[in-house]
Amino acid sequence: MKRINVLFLVMAFFLSPVALAQTKESLKFDSAYRKAEKGDNEAQRYIAYCYLTGRGIAKDENKAAQWYLKAAQQGDRKAQLSLFGLYRIGQGVEKDTTMAYEWLKKSADNGHSEAQYVFSTYALNKVSRDQPDSVVIRYLTMATQNKHIKATYLLGCCYFEGKSVDKDEKKAVDLWTQSASEGHLQSQLRLSSCYFLGKGCEKSDTEGFSWLLKAAIQGDPQSQYKVGGCYLNGNGVDKDDAKAIEWFIKAADQGYVEAQIRVGRLYLNKNKSVKKKSAIHYLEKAAENGNSEAIELLEKNK
Repeated sequence: MKRINVLFLVMAFFLSPVALAQTKESLKFDSAYRKAEKGDNEAQRYIAYCYLTGRGIAKDENKAAQWYLKAAQQGDRKAQLSLFGLYRIGQGVEKDTTMAYEWLKKSADNGHSEAQYVFSTYALNKVSRDQPDSVVIRYLTMATQNKHIKATYLLGCCYFEGKSVDKDEKKAVDLWTQSASEGHLQSQLRLSSCYFLGKGCEKSDTEGFSWLLKAAIQGDPQSQYKVGGCYLNGNGVDKDDAKAIEWFIKAADQGYVEAQIRVGRLYLNKNKSVKKKSAIHYLEKAAENGNSEAIELLEKNK
């Protein structure tokens, strides 16, 4: 009976979802390994990833680096970017920032958009070595053409501020429109500001509010607070006190102190006991952060 129980437990383990998944990963590793040995760069990169993460095989960072190197030497741009990461932090190889930078550039030159973006930020911030301004813009432009959203935003910043390139606010707005349309929060905020101020575009409070609202919908508390202000003052949108408070509360509930104080003041002006309770609640939240205005209002409304 004891022998049967042991056999049952062994069978149960090998038929369990975890064991089956492990077996599947091991078989996938074995299949890829055979291809990798024959020079398949994608298989080599997969084997490297498996060794790096312990997927289907025991984790071995040194072997991971070796297989990434094999794929990278064949021009695999993803493997080249991975080698950049390994050399940068010394994982599976001796830390070498120069070698990391060289593999990053190879990956960027081979058209990897993330590598192009990272390379340009390194050059822009002079992290690895000085590069001419034209190099920064060239790689950012390459990444932008490859639809890299962060690169598009950063390129817009360069044009707007005249950093590494001649200042061109209209070009910046065009670039931010591209990245903002893809949901990039900072691009939406910068674009909103441009339309409100008429920088790089024709002044339009309506358009400014539209982009600000998109950022607020993403949950950014500062944007939510500003949207509340637009509704309160009728800036770029029809005046609506109820919607103003609604957006102030969204920001206040995320701990945005200015919104907490604004909600507190608006509710105090309602002169209703229920609203006063809410006012005290938000003012206390702001006071907890040491805000002197909130503390003063609480003292006056004890």
